[in-house]
Amino acid sequence: DPARLHAVLAPLLSGSRPLRGVVHAAGVLHERLLVQHDWGSFARALPPKLAGAWNLHVATRSAPLDLFVLCSSGCALLGGVGSSSYAAANWFLGALAHHRRARGLPALCIDWGAWEDFGMARALGRRRHAQWQHVGIGTMEPAQALAALGEVLGGPHPQLGIMPMRWAQVPAQPLLAQIHEELHGPTV
Repeated sequence: DPARLHAVLAPLLSGSRPLRGVVHAAGVLHERLLVQHDWGSFARALPPKLAGAWNLHVATRSAPLDLFVLCSSGCALLGGVGSSSYAAANWFLGALAHHRRARGLPALCIDWGAWEDFGMARALGRRRHAQWQHVGIGTMEPAQALAALGEVLGGPHPQLGIMPMRWAQVPAQPLLAQIHEELHGPTV
């Protein structure tokens, strides 16, 4: 609710120690194959990411923020079986970060890989982790992820993917192999 958000943020934006940063880390994962999706599937997955981020953007766009971080998912970049509504919601966060940066506002969208035994990845179980391992996508310890966040805050990019990759396993995935080759040269 935008009015409720404004009521919560108003004292933080105008106080003697005003709000200097926003981190949006909401999400709902509703896994289904695309052929099983209906609008209800999207209606559950979109609001926490899409409406939440947009309302924060609107409420703070005139505030002198130092940072505006949007926590997205690697599935926005790589896709994921059963994650189409979640991927769409996360893709929006990247678009919003680019939109804010184009207007001179702080923004960083991080397309996170899975954190080890933490968050949504924890609920997905061993089968999903095995699928990721098979295509070269690892998991990271929370301390490792937070250290990576510290390295990219304030950087020049509006959107970054942070996920451990085992590139030697990726060549079976043509698009990922092409991205790696463009960034790092051919895999040996």
